[in-house]
Amino acid sequence: MKKRHFIISITGLTLITLLYFIINSENIVIILSLSQTIFSFITLMIAIVLFDRYQTGSKLNDKTINIVIEYIEFLRKSTIIAEIHKYEKKKLEKNGFTIVHFDSNNKIREEDNKKLFVDFISFMEFYNSFSKYIESPWMPKEIKSASKFLQLKEENTVHNPKYIKEDCIILTFSIVEKENGLITIENSNNLKEFNENVVNLMNVLNKWIKQQASDINFEI
Repeated sequence: MKKRHFIISITGLTLITLLYFIINSENIVIILSLSQTIFSFITLMIAIVLFDRYQTGSKLNDKTINIVIEYIEFLRKSTIIAEIHKYEKKKLEKNGFTIVHFDSNNKIREEDNKKLFVDFISFMEFYNSFSKYIESPWMPKEIKSASKFLQLKEENTVHNPKYIKEDCIILTFSIVEKENGLITIENSNNLKEFNENVVNLMNVLNKWIKQQASDINFEI
């Protein structure tokens, strides 16, 4: 490599020396000035391209921050009612309820290990808004991954509550008056797992906010 640089340097000096004697000195000055102008123009164009890329990156970052904050606000406004059902006298009977919030302080209870179902109609109302955020190209991959438990399975079976013969917990994402059928969702076989997934999602969101938007005073 050093030998190649040496040969190129010697060749360049030889050409400049020959040009000095062959071409009029004034012409050499013109050639050098022209070369300087060309190099200055190239430098300016590179600077413009780099600045444009910086501006584009800044806009992309703004869109990402905006979609994450909107997603957090959407989750915080969502109320989930977990109804506790016991199978007694050959039928399901509601035995109480608890409210699940999207925060990182969900408490685990004894009944959280019961089979988990989700009210189909209320979940779909939630899912319509949820999918807008999770399918956004600006949403960070780690947040999408942590949110996967809120997605529908690839193959879904609608269960009739009348034929469920075990203690269970039914989640409703809004208050509904009629039994509309029940489904299961990704990676949440019981309320304990659902709560753990909620806590993990909140932790991922908190970590992302602290890393990417440290100037924003925002706590979940």
